[in-house]
Amino acid sequence: MPIANTTHLVSTRLKSLDPGTINELFGSFDAEQESLDRFKDYFVTNSFFESFMADFPLRIAVGNKGAGKSALLRASQIEDMARHDHICVTLSASDLVALADTLPRDGLKAINHWKAVLRLKQQAEFSLAAFRARRTGI
Repeated sequence: MPIANTTHLVSTRLKSLDPGTINELFGSFDAEQESLDRFKDYFVTNSFFESFMADFPLRIAVGNKGAGKSALLRASQIEDMARHDHICVTLSASDLVALADTLPRDGLKAINHWKAVLRLKQQAEFSLAAFRARRTGI
């Protein structure tokens, strides 16, 4: 078959793919939007991931756009919650900038503010877990 006809055939097939079909075939554009089950199927652990999972209270991922920072952080969050039942909070740089104006200028007050926020988050997660347990009969 001539190349021009092959190109036309491929082009015709691609035009018939709607966004839902493309998402079904290739997944979401970014890790945050991917379903949990599909994300777990796609994510591949390696020695870098294992070193990133070292037992530190804080993890920071820095890299170029599209390098996999969000996927790395999401996978580490899933792993931490499964292994250690940790509470994981994900913040982006824009989150920190937005919060900078609302935090107290006094360092101790700022730390106490964050502790209160984390306690509220923990209480909400425990309430959600209890709700799910009651709903599923566990």
